[in-house]
Amino acid sequence: MSKPVPTGLTVHNMSKVLDVEFDDGKSFSIPFELLRVYSPSAEVKGHGEGQEVLQVGNREVGIAALDPVGRREFLRELIDGVIERGTTVVFSTHILSDLERVALDVAFLQGGKIVLQGALDELLEGKNLSLEDLFVEVTK
Repeated sequence: MSKPVPTGLTVHNMSKVLDVEFDDGKSFSIPFELLRVYSPSAEVKGHGEGQEVLQVGNREVGIAALDPVGRREFLRELIDGVIERGTTVVFSTHILSDLERVALDVAFLQGGKIVLQGALDELLEGKNLSLEDLFVEVTK
């Protein structure tokens, strides 16, 4: 049996709840306070075994953005699900280092037009460039 893959995230800032929908039809509403208590952050997990700190009194917790650790974990789960199911994901981002870690094919847009597209490994082949460097070069 395969692990359910998240298909939707909805942040409700007024009620301070994150709704998560999965491909098996299940959905869950998670209070921000609970997310803070079980956060992957060093503030919660510590910097090693036995350094965990129970977070209490976090009643006014908000979500501004996914931090690098949360984003990395979210991307890992997303990619595992995509690979497992052999599906395609359209991933739009300005964080090209994230895209470089997960994409097989990319397309660069400038002014609403595709200015470069292709297999990521082929676009970077023989170049000592990151995806961000390539984007800057192509869109100058």
